[in-house]
Amino acid sequence: MRLAMLNIFGGKKGLRAQLIEKRKRLPETDCLCYSRAIEKRLMTSREFALASTIHCYLSDRFEIQTNGLIRAALQLGKRVIVPAGIRAFHPQCVKLVSPEEIDLWIIPAVACDTMGHRLGRGGGYYDRLLFGCVGKTICLAFEFQIVDVLPFEQTDKDVDMIVTEDRIINCGINTPCPLGAPLKEGHLYGAKQNATD
Repeated sequence: MRLAMLNIFGGKKGLRAQLIEKRKRLPETDCLCYSRAIEKRLMTSREFALASTIHCYLSDRFEIQTNGLIRAALQLGKRVIVPAGIRAFHPQCVKLVSPEEIDLWIIPAVACDTMGHRLGRGGGYYDRLLFGCVGKTICLAFEFQIVDVLPFEQTDKDVDMIVTEDRIINCGINTPCPLGAPLKEGHLYGAKQNATD
């Protein structure tokens, strides 16, 4: 059965459940191999090269692994921002930052389509956080998470680019201008330093 059929009959809930289960069944060696390929592809992109302040999610065991990417960004002298409430690599360097300071947002997904629509875990965290953001948005996804058509709503935040282990998908999205509105909930932690580990 093609995943696109789930978009019609199962909606977001059905698609999310199937892809989360498929992601959990991915062997750890494949997850690490694909994660390294995605990391290398992302780091060769113009968007990554030009960004001085990068937001990056901290991965769980079933997501594309970002620890290596974060360490590499720190070694290149980039400032790395992570969602608040999560321990940073070096807590003594943590401070609250504004989303307007971020040049590049690296975010996770359960599914994406090539138009830049993204399906998250269902809480709307990144849709709220990215409202009015200035920086480019890049979603990391395994190739099997790319579907033909993804149900979306007006409140969903599209991404500019998707990076998989096989390709970079430019979605043709124009990043909106900043609206000057403060975050309604949540903050971000940021750290910049020379990584030593």
